[in-house]
Amino acid sequence: MSTRKDFYNLRIWRTESLRAFDNAMKNYQTTHPDVCHTYVKILRNAMWRTISTTVNITPNLENAIRKYIANIPKNVKCLAKLFAKYPNAVNNFLELDNIDIKKLGYAITPKSSNSRAVNKSCTRWMKNTPITPDEMNTIAAAGYKNPGAFPYSWIEKIPACARGTVTQKLHEILKRAAIKLYSASDANVPTNTLKSLGKNIEKLLGRPMKISILGRGAFAKTFIMQIPGDKKYVWKIYHCDNNAHIMHETAHDTEIQNSFLLGGKKYGKQTRIRSIATAGISTQRGEMYIIYPYVPDATGHTRAPQKRFADAHAFQFMDLNPGNVINNTVVDLGAIYIDPPRWHAPRFVSKIIRTVLYNSWNDIGYILNNYNSTQIGLALTFMDGKISHWDVDYDKIMEKIEFLKRRARIR
Repeated sequence: MSTRKDFYNLRIWRTESLRAFDNAMKNYQTTHPDVCHTYVKILRNAMWRTISTTVNITPNLENAIRKYIANIPKNVKCLAKLFAKYPNAVNNFLELDNIDIKKLGYAITPKSSNSRAVNKSCTRWMKNTPITPDEMNTIAAAGYKNPGAFPYSWIEKIPACARGTVTQKLHEILKRAAIKLYSASDANVPTNTLKSLGKNIEKLLGRPMKISILGRGAFAKTFIMQIPGDKKYVWKIYHCDNNAHIMHETAHDTEIQNSFLLGGKKYGKQTRIRSIATAGISTQRGEMYIIYPYVPDATGHTRAPQKRFADAHAFQFMDLNPGNVINNTVVDLGAIYIDPPRWHAPRFVSKIIRTVLYNSWNDIGYILNNYNSTQIGLALTFMDGKISHWDVDYDKIMEKIEFLKRRARIR
């Protein structure tokens, strides 16, 4: 238990750490008076974010702070290179706001081009394992450039022996275009840029490609890509309109992983989660994109169900914006939260949960006869606090849960 002395020491440590950073930055600015104020602000915010959220002062943390202060010149150079890479972002690199020094260091440190390529089984692993945005970036840094596959209709006329090379080149073209278009959502999208992108893809595929803007929002821009006579696809790229803290809170930094995990699955009886054609993964958000089949708008949107299904499964919606659901298809997977512990739960957990939620009282005996108290307790723990009070069957479900707790002697 923390004492008043602990809080006092923590406050002193924070003050001294921030003063040490400010002194080091002042010395650096003395010899480099032209350093961009935005760089100073980003580095100081990361420092403050780290020390203000610290509860326990450890030797490793103190070493990390000292190293961070000593690396101010190096970090300024890294920020300068990053800003030069995305000229359309101007000084609004908000995704670098409100993050700690560890995340900032990962975001701005150049990645080695000699990294070992990830095994091809990476795609299969991603489809079954929730991973964090940092892990997604690690995959990119390791050289796995394009998990997934581009629409077959795009490459069907390419000889089989050349499809691997063409796919890699196509990813590089789209990544460069995503960098060029990386800017605020209210910025104009140059028509010449889209025409140039279409011509580059046409040279690669040997077929014309038409590209037009579909929309722009708080986290991304979306474009329509279509080979004449073929199905339309949405190309979605990510920009820097909101800071990393907001992205994390609203789960909008996980859309690529959600696309692999949930793409094409049903949500409830009618609503489907849109399938994914491909996901380009790189080391910065400005280079990340996804491609998925276009879903035309309808006269009315269908709100996604938010009752038992969302509460009982290993994923649930963070928001219920009607615009994210078109023609009973969920098109915005950034608004879905994956619960890793429940996702990794043994198969019996989902069986018990479904039986309690959807089956009759007669099947409760099946649970007691086929599962032990530990298994039943684990399943009920996953359900604890997740059942909606507004559900019409809420009372019946709670009666089943209480009955199982008594018979299985679960406290």
